[in-house]
Amino acid sequence: EIVDYEKYTDDNILTFTDSLRIGEKCRNKLVIKHILEEDSCYVDIFFYEKADNVWLQLQKFNFDAPSIIDISNTIVQDYNNDGFGDFTYHSAMAARGANEVRKLFVYSPETKRLVYIHNSEHYPNMEYNEQLDCIDAFAVYGGTTTSFLKIKGDSLQQFAKIDLWGNQRIVAEIDENGKETILKEDSISDGPYIRYANYKTLEEYTEN
Repeated sequence: EIVDYEKYTDDNILTFTDSLRIGEKCRNKLVIKHILEEDSCYVDIFFYEKADNVWLQLQKFNFDAPSIIDISNTIVQDYNNDGFGDFTYHSAMAARGANEVRKLFVYSPETKRLVYIHNSEHYPNMEYNEQLDCIDAFAVYGGTTTSFLKIKGDSLQQFAKIDLWGNQRIVAEIDENGKETILKEDSISDGPYIRYANYKTLEEYTEN
């Protein structure tokens, strides 16, 4: 079964399906349904395992959702470098259009289940950062913040960040208790809308 984005003929259910990359490749299947009703809109997420050539449902998640999210751009990839397929889906509309808000789910090979990362929507524009083997995020407000994050249990934990406000830049590391240590504080000439790929070398993010 190939990755598919299907709009049902009744025009009120949008469905995304992946059975090639999620979890253990070709052994698991993900189905996301965005259901639009007159008085409510919500997302149902189903996770399956193949046994004797039959898909058995292992999990179901349900979330309220706005009507204008786009589940067709669900991203299935490895977000924690463990060799298994995880995913994010567009889950909410942010106040600023530059902030794409997503829920993150990672596959646990120990439990063979998906783990919902509860605070993932706090960090817009998430990407897997291969250089630092972490997740980074980019929040746009009056300034910007590039956050560097690690998955700990069912949450993202910020361990470093770069704040830009106007042309002022602050680079900080953050310990497990939330205490910040400023590594660098300076002025730059091309701020504040810069995303960084590395907080130590201050290497700017470039799209592939």
